[in-house]
Amino acid sequence: MCLPSHLPHYHVYHFLLTLSDIAGGEGLEHGQSSDNGVDEKSFESQKSQLADADLLSHEFTHSWNGKYRRPYNLYQPDFATMQQGSLLWVYEGMTQYLGNVLAARSGLKSQAAYRDMLAASAAQLDYKSGREWRPTEDTAIAASILRSDGPAWSNWRRGQDYYQEGELFWLDADTKIRELSNDQKSLTNFLHLFLGKGGNTGPLIVTYNRDELVRDLNNVVQYDWATSFHDRIDLINPHADFDGITRGGYKIVYQDHPTESFETLMKAYGRRAGTGPHVWYSLGLQLGADGTIHDVRWGNLADKARLAPGQKIIAAKGIVYKTDNEDHHSNTLVNAIEAAKTSKDPNPLPGAIGGVHHASQHRLPRGHALSRHGPRRWHQRLHRRDHCPARQARNWICRGSNPVATPSGSLLCRETLMVCGHESALLNGKYQRHVC
Repeated sequence: MCLPSHLPHYHVYHFLLTLSDIAGGEGLEHGQSSDNGVDEKSFESQKSQLADADLLSHEFTHSWNGKYRRPYNLYQPDFATMQQGSLLWVYEGMTQYLGNVLAARSGLKSQAAYRDMLAASAAQLDYKSGREWRPTEDTAIAASILRSDGPAWSNWRRGQDYYQEGELFWLDADTKIRELSNDQKSLTNFLHLFLGKGGNTGPLIVTYNRDELVRDLNNVVQYDWATSFHDRIDLINPHADFDGITRGGYKIVYQDHPTESFETLMKAYGRRAGTGPHVWYSLGLQLGADGTIHDVRWGNLADKARLAPGQKIIAAKGIVYKTDNEDHHSNTLVNAIEAAKTSKDPNPLPGAIGGVHHASQHRLPRGHALSRHGPRRWHQRLHRRDHCPARQARNWICRGSNPVATPSGSLLCRETLMVCGHESALLNGKYQRHVC
């Protein structure tokens, strides 16, 4: 897959890159240049540049996708007419996909790191409770009010998810084209039609709408792309689109330790923002280093225990909360979660929440003990699948051996249910996608 680089839409392209711990943190696209900023030592090594590895390739891709080909409702005739972002899942989502692939192909990140970070992004999307009410298109329409609203309840409100949702959608489309054409075509064929339209034009703006996307994709391979857009973008989807990952021969699994790439990112972000231990996939908490709760996953264990952003954990199991090292591997809360894996105590893990002078005891509600949900969970790297047959049912959760019929008519695969070392497909009378 590649951009139509032989058909540029600029006369000359310049990268402005600022290396500064004060003025960093920027990525702004223009037709013939981009303004980029990272920390002073971000590109010092392969590990240190991991968080920013796709920055330059992302902004460069925007010269084609966003600046030359632009959604019709993001190019208004005057400054009085409001911009509308309903197609940002193309403007930013496709660019997110292309930027990450180009970063891996150019050596700015390894292929293993690309897979790890794709898994991290997909898992994070899959664990957003706001999927229950807000579709991808609405995150694009509401981009201006979702941009910087803080972490509190962001999983329920959702953020600018059209970046990552779009990345998964275009990976889905890419692998679908390859499947339907017996690997004779890919998204590259679409990119040459869509982004290369008009040839070498120099700086120019050419708008598009959804109908043109459907038409160009059908010119590459015949498929019901309009329905695909509608199902993935317009409708509410309780789970993230893993079809491209699965069709590409991988699956996402969860383990009780982070991938090397995610650990690298945690160290970098931990130093910048003072983040605490990662317990999102077990407790449903996003923590600061001092135990302050930044976000609570709606409907998860911590939410049912009536914990909320702004509260502070001061103890767990009667032991004062503390972090022993910057890696957060030895932490009061983490140790309590690990102990819960083998504990026979039917009482859920208690926690003490409050300030210095006042602390109220909170217990996770009965029936939601950590010991019943397995260990502390991390999104693991993508695992290669041995067989990748064409998908036969839209409600399949995975395509492995020994599928299990669920009450809804969808299928579960036993190999996915064994991620945490035990098989437990049925929880509280309902089948869960990730049950460990």
